[in-house]
Amino acid sequence: AILLGAFAATNLLAAHAMVEQSGEVILPAAAAGERWLLVTADADDAVFEHAETNNTFAATLTLRAPDLVVGGLAAPANAQFGQTIPVTLAVTNVGGAPAAATWNDALYLSAASNSLAGATLLRTVPAEPPPLAPQAGYVHTVNVTLPLDAQSAPGAFWLVAAADHGDRQPEAVETNNLRGAPLALTLPPLPDLKALAVRAPGFALPGRPLALSWSVTNAGAAPAPGPWSETIVLTNADGGALALGQFTFTNTIAPGDTLTRTQTVALPLDGPAGAVLLGVEVNSRGDVIEADPANNRTFATNQTAVPLTLTLAVDPGELLEGSPMQATATLTRNGDRADVLDVALSSDAPDELNLPATVTFPAGEARATFRLWALNDNTVDGPQNVTVTASATNYLSGAAQVTVLDADRPQLRFAWATNVVLEGARLPVTVSCDPPLAQAVTITLESSAPDQLRPPPTVVIAPGEGATSFEIVAVDDSRIEPETPFTLRATAPGFISVEAEGRVLDDDLPVVTLTLNTPAVSEAAGAQAALATVTRAPVTERSVVIELTSSDPSAARVPARVTIPPHEASATFAVAAVDDDVSDGPQTTVLGGYVLASLSGERVGAINSATLTVTDDDGPALRLTIADEVLPEGRAEATRLSISRNTTSLEALTVHLASSDPSEATVPATAVLPAGETAVSVPVSTIADGVSDGNQLVTFTASAPGYADGAVTATVTDTDLPDLMVTRLEAPDSAETESYVTVSYRVANQGLATSTDHFLTRVFLSPDAAAGDDTLVGQFRYDGELPPGQYFEQSLQVRLPQKVGEFWIIVRTDSDDVVPEILENNNVAISAGPIQTDAAYHATVAADVTQALAGAPVPLAGVATNRLGEGVAFKPVTIHIHHE
Repeated sequence: AILLGAFAATNLLAAHAMVEQSGEVILPAAAAGERWLLVTADADDAVFEHAETNNTFAATLTLRAPDLVVGGLAAPANAQFGQTIPVTLAVTNVGGAPAAATWNDALYLSAASNSLAGATLLRTVPAEPPPLAPQAGYVHTVNVTLPLDAQSAPGAFWLVAAADHGDRQPEAVETNNLRGAPLALTLPPLPDLKALAVRAPGFALPGRPLALSWSVTNAGAAPAPGPWSETIVLTNADGGALALGQFTFTNTIAPGDTLTRTQTVALPLDGPAGAVLLGVEVNSRGDVIEADPANNRTFATNQTAVPLTLTLAVDPGELLEGSPMQATATLTRNGDRADVLDVALSSDAPDELNLPATVTFPAGEARATFRLWALNDNTVDGPQNVTVTASATNYLSGAAQVTVLDADRPQLRFAWATNVVLEGARLPVTVSCDPPLAQAVTITLESSAPDQLRPPPTVVIAPGEGATSFEIVAVDDSRIEPETPFTLRATAPGFISVEAEGRVLDDDLPVVTLTLNTPAVSEAAGAQAALATVTRAPVTERSVVIELTSSDPSAARVPARVTIPPHEASATFAVAAVDDDVSDGPQTTVLGGYVLASLSGERVGAINSATLTVTDDDGPALRLTIADEVLPEGRAEATRLSISRNTTSLEALTVHLASSDPSEATVPATAVLPAGETAVSVPVSTIADGVSDGNQLVTFTASAPGYADGAVTATVTDTDLPDLMVTRLEAPDSAETESYVTVSYRVANQGLATSTDHFLTRVFLSPDAAAGDDTLVGQFRYDGELPPGQYFEQSLQVRLPQKVGEFWIIVRTDSDDVVPEILENNNVAISAGPIQTDAAYHATVAADVTQALAGAPVPLAGVATNRLGEGVAFKPVTIHIHHE
């Protein structure tokens, strides 16, 4: 009986009462036919009953199940191995129930008609989609390929079809799923590879290459496709075969064709000795299916003589003399090794290498080892090649070479006339070895500054010479560099190295001269009291960076740095006068600086300086102003010069006037400031000198007893060009951060010709009173003509930054340098003073706690307010936490 299911009763059943149960069970397919269905109460005898034999009730049950069989199988009766044949098989469900599983049918090649033992699976075919009704069926027509391999043999076989391959479908009968059809198989036309005409040398040594040649032919009825392997084998009188080398070839050989090979192999060091036979086995891995695999091996017709040989190998092949490190020598013998063999050892330099006098091969062993080590000879003789020889009766001797490195190292030395070399020059150097050696010495040279000094990579001291000379080249570049120290190093294997220090001098430092457009200014002249120009010689494709200095920053200030652009001869910057509100008389300051290195930025050389006198305006002082700063030649009244004093007097003051170059411009010798008046003007006359001399600077001075002198500079020119200049610049003194301020400026043409180019004027915000590295805040392109004496004005809104501090407004006209001008160095104007920016809002922050554990959150609260104490929204606030 088969247990189909169990049901538990958990309720209390009174006497003469009954309970009903219902459920589902799965009937096994193998149980098809007439069966009894038995129901047993209290199956586990858990209830103590009056009678235990009446607990089972029986009912008859007829069961039906599917049953798959191969109803038909059709295939050719004859075929060849490797051939593809058509096969038709029919599968029918002869059972009494539908076949509802998903299964595969299969085809096998078997030695029996009704057995799959040892059979070869040819193909599986999916059955038609279920269900398959009782007495229904389907037909497969498929192609199968019969196997072909080296074991394929002609004979009688069976093609066996199996329904429900793998028993996926439960059936009433599982033993009727096979059906066979007889199949007689023959071999197809096959290739047959053979080795022919093996040619072997008559003599060979172990470990040495030997060449073997042979021919390969296809004696079969079909082409032999590659790849296949061919193995060179060795056999001796013992009859054993030893593979010496295996080669893979990809040729295809047609029936009757022949190929010739030549390959090189080596006999094993411990292989047989005496007369041996060398041969070839083609298709040695069985890659090609052949008609007759038994004829693949062929030997040479001649024997090869292999003498008894000793082979010696030493590892490592180099030893340092006097070192405790030892080398291991391995000695190998070939031939019969049944007896003990004593071998004598020797070297051609016993003072260099120590080794035992003999070594013994134990019986049955092909290898023996011994130790050797290098001796210290206390002589500088360089590396020595020592040959170690092993010899025994009836054996060819074995030899190996060991290099003994010299521990007594010679010294390398340098010699030169000077260790200072100018960039672009060559420095002769001699390197020597002490003591001189009989062999050549290759020396490697290195420079610690290869971008500055390049020695040859190597030099050679000839045998017995002891020294050699060479030149090192100081690299000629265009960079401005400080004096560069270098270290020259020479090394050679086995030598004590040598180092020498030197210096490379730069030849790219230009001569830089600073000039001023005026020798004296008033301390009230502001941020552009004077214009300074730095000029270099020669002019190169590299820029030159100059660090500027003022010997008295309390009198005049200069920018930190100025750069002369590539291919430019000069650069101009503004000098700011310092108004100190102290009556200290005229102050003299020297304006100079240093040329900086192109890469490192360090000071390389000082520039030629200029002296500026800053006159005091805190006591009685005179001041000169000129209406036009650019004056044409040959005008009786080219412009007017205004003389003013900073005091009011009831007495008239006679002022003495002078021109620094009367051949270019003149002024009256004196001028009188009337009593009670603070200013008077006089004409300036320019001279037509008849010489084409371009622009000439002329300084006008005013002096009077008890007053500080006044001075002003103008340019007298015979060049008919425009000259653009920012003649007015106004900005507020203070403002709040992030606020907008109004900036106004005037650009005038003070030249002698109309400007017709469309030029650009840019406005910058700067943290200092020097142009360069500033923030562009606005620009305007003037698109019309600007005649001499005419100007235009602009106003713009500039937003100040978040940062509190001082900011200057800088205006540069003709910033793209499109207008040819009389003067190119007067296009920049700097505001007279900075805009003092104050914080637009302030913030406070406080913590609710004064002590807390590490890692605990600390709530913070605060407020941001403006100057009026009103709260501001959406303003960034940075909170700094200081840890004590």
